[in-house]
Amino acid sequence: TAAEHSCMTEYAIDRRQEPRFALNGQVLVKLGDGEISGRLGDLSLNGALILDLPPDRLHDGERVHMQFLFDEGPSFLADVRVVHAQGDRAGVEFADMPPGDFEVLAQRVMQLRRQGILPGTAWR
Repeated sequence: TAAEHSCMTEYAIDRRQEPRFALNGQVLVKLGDGEISGRLGDLSLNGALILDLPPDRLHDGERVHMQFLFDEGPSFLADVRVVHAQGDRAGVEFADMPPGDFEVLAQRVMQLRRQGILPGTAWR
């Protein structure tokens, strides 16, 4: 049934190796023809959900360079693979980042865990 299919789709989306934490931030995406920006929906050690992107600018399987900016604390850079893109949102997986940038990401996730922020997602 359609309801069962919907539940299975949600299950497939939420099957992740690392918990994602809802977090505010801005994301700059470098494309061949310039730069676009979006809003961070959630973040994990393995990837992120990007919201409020210009519609249909990112595509499944594409690799792009992103800068993650926060109101407080350092930013980090990452090359990412777009896992899914639909409309104005995209789920990305971190493909490569300099060790110093990974350290910034890891520190931020550890801080969220220490603060007792529950894993969540802006996807719902």
